[in-house]
Amino acid sequence: MRKIKDEDLAGLLMQIRFAPAKQRQKQLDRAEELLDIIEKDKPFDKAQDREYPFEFVCFKITGYRPEESAGHRLIRGDELAEDLRIFIWKLSGQVAPPANEQSEEIYTKKQLAKKMHISTKTIDRWRKRGLKVRKYVYEDKRKRLGFSQSVVDKFLVENPALAEKAGHFTRMSESQKQKIAELACSLSSDTKMSRQRIIQQIATETGRGQETIRYILLNYQKSNSDGGAAKLRQTAGLLSPAEAIELDRLHKQGAGIKELMERFGRSRSSIYRILKHRRAQALLAKKVEYVASDDFPMPGAAEKILVGLPQRGHSPVLNRQEEMELFRKYNFLKYSASVIREQIRTGGITSARLDEIEKSLAEAEAVKKTIIEANLRLVVSIANKHTITGANISDLVSQGNISLIKAVEKFDYTKGFRFSTYASWAISKDFAHRIPGQRAEADRMTADISEFQKESKIGQKDLAAVERARSDLIQVIRDELEKREQYVIINHFGLEGTLVKKNKKTLKQIGDDLGLSKERVRQIELSGLQKLRQSLSPELFDLLTG
Repeated sequence: MRKIKDEDLAGLLMQIRFAPAKQRQKQLDRAEELLDIIEKDKPFDKAQDREYPFEFVCFKITGYRPEESAGHRLIRGDELAEDLRIFIWKLSGQVAPPANEQSEEIYTKKQLAKKMHISTKTIDRWRKRGLKVRKYVYEDKRKRLGFSQSVVDKFLVENPALAEKAGHFTRMSESQKQKIAELACSLSSDTKMSRQRIIQQIATETGRGQETIRYILLNYQKSNSDGGAAKLRQTAGLLSPAEAIELDRLHKQGAGIKELMERFGRSRSSIYRILKHRRAQALLAKKVEYVASDDFPMPGAAEKILVGLPQRGHSPVLNRQEEMELFRKYNFLKYSASVIREQIRTGGITSARLDEIEKSLAEAEAVKKTIIEANLRLVVSIANKHTITGANISDLVSQGNISLIKAVEKFDYTKGFRFSTYASWAISKDFAHRIPGQRAEADRMTADISEFQKESKIGQKDLAAVERARSDLIQVIRDELEKREQYVIINHFGLEGTLVKKNKKTLKQIGDDLGLSKERVRQIELSGLQKLRQSLSPELFDLLTG
C-alpha cells in the first residue's frame, strides 16, 4: 500500500504513535467515523469533490485543533478518503488486538471471500466502496488484515446491490477462462479495438465483470509468455508500476522511443503518455515550498520580478538590493511552479505545463545556487570561530553548508532583514548542537521546541522504521545523483554502516579515494545536497543530515 500523500496527516500519524494505547484506539475509531462522513458527503460529480480543512480533520480524530497555519489548508475529499484508509490501516497495525479474543468472528480476506463466494479482488473493490478493515494478531503471532462480522453485515445492508451480486457469484472453470483468452486473441487479430474496448465487449457477451476479464487476460499472458499470447500482447493494457519505473529509467539513460516500443510492446503514443505521467508523478512528489508575497498573484508580476540579473563571478558579495531581488525571484519561481502544479494535480496534465514547471524549478535552483555561493565565505568565517572548541574545520564547513541550504529555503525576505544575519544565527545554532561542551547554548537557542519533539528523536524511534527510511534514502540518492555525488554523500554521512556504527569518512579520505582535493569533494557534496533537498521529504533530509 502507498504512503499517505498529505504531509500534515502523515505527521499526525507520527505524533499519535507516541500516545497511550487506549487513546490510539479511540483515535482509530474517530478516524473511521470521519471516513464515514467523507464517504457519505461524496458528490456524484467527482470534478465537484468537496474540500475539508485540515483543522476539521485533526479535530475529528484527536479532539484538538492544530495551532499552525496548516489547519486552514483544504484537502480534496477523494484524496482525503484515500489517505484516511491508509491512516486507519497503519494505526490499526499499532494497536492490533488478538483476533481470537474478539467478541465476534474476524475473517481474513481469503476467509471472507470464501464465505461470500467471491474473489479476493472483489474484496479489494469493496474496501474502496467503504468496507472497513483493521489489523489483528492471529494465532501464528503475525499481524494481518481482518474483517469483523458486524462491519461486514453493516456494509452489506448499506450496499444491497453488491450483496445480491455476491449471492449469485459462481467461479469460472479453466475451460471458460481459456475461451475468454482465445476470444480476446481473436479480437486483437481481427479488429482494431483497444484492449479496454475488447474487455468491455467480452464482459457484455459473457455477463462477467470487466475486472474479472482483465484479471483472466493478465494471468493468461503470464502463463503463456513463451509465445502463446503474442497476439494478445500486441494490445497490452497498462504497465505495472514496476514496468513504468523501468521504462522511465531506460529513457533517462538514453534508450530511444522505438527501442522502448519494442521492449514493452506499446505504441509510440503510449510510450509518450507513460513518460508524461512519470514526469507528472515526479513533479507532484517534489517538495516545493516558498515564502508568499502579495506581489506574486498580481497581473504582470512575472515581467516585473523575473528580470535577468547581471552575471557574476565566483562567490559574489551581494548588496541589500541584489539580495532582495534574488530572494524575490527565487520564491516567485517556486510559487509559479506550485500554481501550475495544482493544475496537473486535478488532471490537467500536458507536456507544456510540465515543461513550465520544470523550467521554473530549474531557474529557481540556479538562483539558489547563486545565493549559496555568495554566502560560502560566511560559512567558513563562522566555522573558524568554532575551531577553538577542538572541532574539525572540514566537518564544520560541511555541516555549515547544509545549514546554509536550509536557511536559504526558510528565509523570509519580505521582513526586510539581511540574509547574512539570519544565516549566521541558523549556522551557529546548528554548530552549537553538534560541538561538545556547547549543548547548553544549543538548548538556549531552541528553548521553544515542544516536549514532544524532544521525545521523538531518532534514538527513540522504532529502529525497523528508521532502517526502512534509511533504505528509502539510499535508493533516492542512487536514483537522483551522479556516481561521484553518490559516493561522497553515502560515505561522508555513513550510510553504508549500521544505525549503531556508521562507517563515515572525512572529506580528505573521500578525496584520496577519488583522487580529488578536499575542496573539490566539498563542492561535489554541496551540489548533491542541493539536489536531494528538492527530492527528499523533510524527514528523510533530516535523517541524512541530522
